[in-house]
Amino acid sequence: MWFISDILKCSNGSKLCKGKTKLDKYTKPILIQHFPLYRASDSQCTEPDAAPLPERDSLFVERWDCLSKESTEYLVESLRPRLAFGAHTHHSCVARHSFVPTPDHKIEFLEYTVPSFSWRNRLDPKYYLLTVSGEEANQGRKCRRNGKDW
Repeated sequence: MWFISDILKCSNGSKLCKGKTKLDKYTKPILIQHFPLYRASDSQCTEPDAAPLPERDSLFVERWDCLSKESTEYLVESLRPRLAFGAHTHHSCVARHSFVPTPDHKIEFLEYTVPSFSWRNRLDPKYYLLTVSGEEANQGRKCRRNGKDW
């Protein structure tokens, strides 16, 4: 992990990188993993495919339902992602993360938890379509359901 972090930091213009590996063109990375980043529960999730109430308010168990708080902080501070994707919970969620590792630096990004694409896990399997170019990433999941855009 430290090797990837060093390449990203050097590619982003760190002055401590003489003779180290760099990318030809730096863009903030997109983090994709099975588990969602740390959060206490799905209570902030209000998407149509979010967990049903009262399940949404059930507290997560770190290292079981989501990454630990320490692992999340390590990943975010090392990689400084522009966007993150996780799954595991079988429900949808969009979480806004804000980390301030140093007083003069703030790391903010969205994390999308992708709902399951399995009939075994839900009666309405879902998937996301994402397009990525340069510094932009657009979630192409907008559609209509029951007369509403989402």
